[in-house]
Amino acid sequence: MEDGSTKIIKENGSVTLTDKEGAILGKQKGNEIVYSNSDGVDKLVYNTLTVPFGKTFELRLSDGTKARLNSGSSLKFPVKF
Repeated sequence: MEDGSTKIIKENGSVTLTDKEGAILGKQKGNEIVYSNSDGVDKLVYNTLTVPFGKTFELRLSDGTKARLNSGSSLKFPVKF
């Protein structure tokens, strides 16, 4: 997360991602995280998704871009475009 904290996400879990003020940034649906295009984020904030070896994960960014991360990869991205 942008504040330096780490959030462990289970492969088939359901997690809501929030900023430090509690505004919802995105939600996990199984092995996919979908970021919303909310108006709650005013400054440029980056998150990093790191996928462990042997796993894959999908990411849908706030602008609609889809990314599939393979095993052992990492992606740093803005929370809102």
